[in-house]
Amino acid sequence: MTAAPPFLPASAIAYSLCFVLTMLFLRGRTRLFDRLMISAATTLSGVSLYEIAWHYSWGLNGLLEDLSALRLGFGGDAFPIYLATFLVLLPFLARQYMRINRLFFITSGVSIGMFVIWIGIGFPQFWCVCASKPVFSFLLPSVLKPDGWLSEASVEPIGYAMNSLTKLLAVVPAFLFRSR
Repeated sequence: MTAAPPFLPASAIAYSLCFVLTMLFLRGRTRLFDRLMISAATTLSGVSLYEIAWHYSWGLNGLLEDLSALRLGFGGDAFPIYLATFLVLLPFLARQYMRINRLFFITSGVSIGMFVIWIGIGFPQFWCVCASKPVFSFLLPSVLKPDGWLSEASVEPIGYAMNSLTKLLAVVPAFLFRSR
C-alpha cells in the first residue's frame, strides 16, 4: 500500500463547506449547539466517506483483511473500515432533520462520476508519480505515451486536479439536511 498523500487546499475547502452548508441548512430548525454538533458529525462523515472511496479506489484486495482487523485509528497497514463506516453513519442520529432531495442526488452523481473518471484515467496521484494504465485513454490523448501510459510529467498535475475535484464527495452528506 502507498503512503498517505499530503493535505490539499481542496480538502480544507470541502470540509469547511460541508460544515457551513450543514449549519445553513439547519438554521431555524435547531438550536446553535445542536447545529454545531450535527455539522461537526456531518463533516466527519464527509471526510470518512471520501477516505473510504479513495482507499478502495486502489482496489478491493485488502477488504477482507480490513474487515478482519478491528482498528480504531487511521494509518498503518489495515484501513479502519469499522471506524470509517461508523463516522459515515454518525449524522443519521439527527435523521429527523434529513430530507432526500434533488441536490443530494446531483452532488452524489457528480461525485461518483468524478471518481469513475479518475479511476478510468489511471487514478494518478499528485504526491507521487504513480498511476495505473488508463482505461479511458480517449479522455487524455495528448498526455499519453505511445505505450498507452500517462507521461510522467502529466501524472502529478492531473492527479492534483482530480484529487481536488473529487473532494466534492466530502460535501455530499451536508445536502441530506437541505429541507427544500
